[in-house]
Amino acid sequence: MQHYGHNERQERGKRPAVIFFLHQFTSTLIYILPGAALIELIVMQKPTDALVILVIVFINAITGFLQESRAERAIKSHTIAMTGDGVNDSPALRGADIVMAG
Repeated sequence: MQHYGHNERQERGKRPAVIFFLHQFTSTLIYILPGAALIELIVMQKPTDALVILVIVFINAITGFLQESRAERAIKSHTIAMTGDGVNDSPALRGADIVMAG
């Protein structure tokens, strides 16, 4: 226990949903696609193509937001270790003791 310490997660403050959603726009590809939409709109004179590109970027952001939200909830809901006596023993477990229960 001295080497690994208690098996406790450090609780972070919950990020607001808006910040969590805006985080989906931090990919390099997401920076390139709106530029491509601008080129389609201004240079190529194709507003429909530009709109399709922007809609795809937005759908990607919504999908990523939903997946990360569900993953975060799943991780929080499975952070417990019980023994037969009904006591939460997760703080006493070491890294080598952790197994996934199906």
